[in-house]
Amino acid sequence: MVGPDLIEKYKKIGKELWTRDGYRENQIEKIRTNWTKLEYREKIFNNSKQYYGVYNSIRYYSLVEFSFILYCEEKFIPIKNYDGIGIEYSFNSKNHRYYPDFIINKNQIIEVKGLGRWYNRDKEVVETKYLALKEYCEDNKLTCRLVFSSDIEKRLWKKAKKIHEQNSKENIQTV
Repeated sequence: MVGPDLIEKYKKIGKELWTRDGYRENQIEKIRTNWTKLEYREKIFNNSKQYYGVYNSIRYYSLVEFSFILYCEEKFIPIKNYDGIGIEYSFNSKNHRYYPDFIINKNQIIEVKGLGRWYNRDKEVVETKYLALKEYCEDNKLTCRLVFSSDIEKRLWKKAKKIHEQNSKENIQTV
């Protein structure tokens, strides 16, 4: 049986590894190389416990995103999760990678945002990411759009909530 002492020991070893010369850069390079492979990205996303649910094979991370999926379904708009490369941006003098939410019509990247406390708290970051997304799209002959919760009909949000709650109670993900 694994006890707390053993867990602490391996945490300490793991943290120490990252301080070694070249280890961090080597690991980051391995991840970036693997990330270029669709199978690897799908494996990471599918094993992520952070997503909220799955509907028709599309992962969603909030009810606002689920509402947008339902909107696309009603309008017969082809939609899938974004599976492209990370879009680089800089914020507070640090470089980051950002992965938008969806691709619709095979050429438009969509980022869905609620307008609640998370948006207000992170407004500057959202705007910085969106500027990077716009530049990426211009360079790659794509379009992009920021969709807010206020852009989606309330009835779709209610429908998304009902479906999500039903699936959660049944412990089933609609695929």
